[in-house]
Amino acid sequence: MRKGEPMKRIGMGLIVLAAAVAWSACERSETTGGGQTATTTTQPAETAAETVASEPDRKNAKFEKLKRLKEEAQRKAGEGIEAGSELLRRARDKYEDDVKEKLARLEEHLGELKEKARQAAEEARPEVEKRLKELAEKAAAAREQFEQLKETSGEAWENAKQNLEAAVEELNKAMDETAADTQPSTQPAEDS
Repeated sequence: MRKGEPMKRIGMGLIVLAAAVAWSACERSETTGGGQTATTTTQPAETAAETVASEPDRKNAKFEKLKRLKEEAQRKAGEGIEAGSELLRRARDKYEDDVKEKLARLEEHLGELKEKARQAAEEARPEVEKRLKELAEKAAAAREQFEQLKETSGEAWENAKQNLEAAVEELNKAMDETAADTQPSTQPAEDS
């Protein structure tokens, strides 16, 4: 489903509903004895000639009224679609800004971990550098997921959002594990 399509469907539904209401308001009829239908009017009884002559005028007036109601319903539906689209755009922009901020914090944390790796003991450095390389790859994958999210819409956007959240969560978890493993040991040295 493309972006804005659900709102268009709602708008068209409103148009159909407005037309049905207008049509039913124009044709008020009641059933008389024997199953016959008689149209009720608020005007005094007319002669047969006046009724025949005014019938096209009434139909034309009903048609014009339906046309005005349809136009009004279309205008209101369009306003609703625009408002809904604007709200959706704002929510999406807010989410993208939040993710962008989170990725920036994670990349900053990655930089701090790289600095700790430089200060690590010589024997621990190869393992730490290996983990940092894996973290950098995960950060790049999360950034790529973010770029894909910005370029999609509708249902594809929801899928991209889930993929991005999974990538960010995996990156965050790996960073926490690496940070915990690179902490200097606080245990006192044992005397022999």
